[in-house]
Amino acid sequence: MPACKNLKVKFLANDLTDVATISKSTAELKKNKVYNSVKETKSTGVILLVDAKIIIKQISVTKPTEEIIKEITAAQS
Repeated sequence: MPACKNLKVKFLANDLTDVATISKSTAELKKNKVYNSVKETKSTGVILLVDAKIIIKQISVTKPTEEIIKEITAAQS
């Protein structure tokens, strides 16, 4: 996401498609120490902004890129 190159964020997938993708996503989320914060979220098609192990914002992926970037930037403040 080139428009976000100056942001201090890490993008992680939480793919809930099937057992295999859930397992892979769970491992990655645990590795990055955010699994416990997002494990109850079963929504698909959303971006979760997580800081200090709490969800601070949920954004639909249907939003325009500019709006998503604005929300990510605001969450860093």
